[in-house]
Amino acid sequence: MECGLGNKNEKNKSINVTIDIDIYMPSTINLSLEHKFGTAFVESVSGPTKISSEYGSIEIGSLSNSDNELEVMFGEAQINSINKCKLEISYSQLKIQDSKDLSIESEYSDMSIDNSNSIKFELEGGNVALGNVNKLDVESTFSNLEVLSLAESFKSEMEYGALEIKNVNKGFAFISIENTHGTVALNVSKSGSFKFAVEGEFLSFNYPKEYTSISEKSENNFETTIKGVVGKESNPTSVIKIESVYGSVNFIAK
Repeated sequence: MECGLGNKNEKNKSINVTIDIDIYMPSTINLSLEHKFGTAFVESVSGPTKISSEYGSIEIGSLSNSDNELEVMFGEAQINSINKCKLEISYSQLKIQDSKDLSIESEYSDMSIDNSNSIKFELEGGNVALGNVNKLDVESTFSNLEVLSLAESFKSEMEYGALEIKNVNKGFAFISIENTHGTVALNVSKSGSFKFAVEGEFLSFNYPKEYTSISEKSENNFETTIKGVVGKESNPTSVIKIESVYGSVNFIAK
C-alpha cells in the first residue's frame, strides 16, 4: 500500500489521513491480534483468541471459545458476548453484555458487566458495576463494587472501598467477606432466611431487628460479635460471614 501526500516542501498546510482496513476470515480461526491506537472491530470468532489493545478502542461481537485472553491498556473495550476469558485491564474502560466465566485483573479501570455465570476479580482502584451474576470472587483495594443481583455465592477480601449488593437472591449458598476500612451493604429478601456471623473491631453493624433472632451478641468499645438468623426459618442453609475492621456493615431487608 502506497500513499502520496503531495509536495513535502509545502508549508502551513494541515493534512488528515484516515485508513480503514477490512480483513475477512473464517470465524473458526485462531485469532492473535495486537492493536494500538485507532479503533478495531472483531465480529464473531469461535476459535481461541489472544487480543491486545493499547491507546485505542476495540469492539467485539462474540468470542465463543473457552480459550480467550484479552489485554486492554489506556483504552476502551466493548464486548457483546464472551464465553470464558482471562482479562487484564489497566487504566481503561470495559463493557461486557453477556459472559460465562471471567478472570479479571484490573488497575484503576471502570467496568460494567451485565450478565455472567462466574467472575473472579483482582482489583486495584476503579469502579465496577455488575448486573446479574451467580458466583463472584473478589480481591480489591481502593475499589467500589456494585452488584444488581447475586444468585449463589460471593467471596471477598476488600480494603478501602465500597460494596453494595442490591439484591441477594433468596436461597443463595454463602457470602464471605473480609472488610478493612470499607462499607458493605447487602439488600436481602424479606421472604428469605439465612444464618449470619458478623464480627470485627471498630465495627458499625446494622440489621433488620424485626426479622432477626440473635443467638450470640458481644459488644464493647473496640470489638463486636453478633450471630443469629434473619428470617422465619430456624436452621436455614444460606450463610453470611463477615469480618470487618474499621468499617460498616448493613443488612437491608427488602
